[in-house]
Amino acid sequence: STEEFIDKFKLDYAIIGCSAIDDRGEFCDYDLREVRVTQAIIRHARSVILVTDSLKFDRSAPVRVGTLDDIDILVTDDGVKQDFIDLCKSFDVDIRIAHGPDSPAREER
Repeated sequence: STEEFIDKFKLDYAIIGCSAIDDRGEFCDYDLREVRVTQAIIRHARSVILVTDSLKFDRSAPVRVGTLDDIDILVTDDGVKQDFIDLCKSFDVDIRIAHGPDSPAREER
């Protein structure tokens, strides 16, 4: 019923999360019901923002939510590897890196 409810809307922005993301750009979760709701939100959004910390790059989860093709912006912390940044660029995903208070990039500002 949640999916049917979401089908009634056209969202400007969808901010989603995930439990795991692999080196091919597939992001996954654990709960099939949550995944179906997230996929419905993605289908009805004009712009999709995936927010995930770098720890999710070292995890796996069984249910595939989508790929980098499904998102427009990825927000993560400065623990993300350069290979993944390059992968995002190849999918035309705008990657935004939130730097911690002790990060060298933060000190340069």
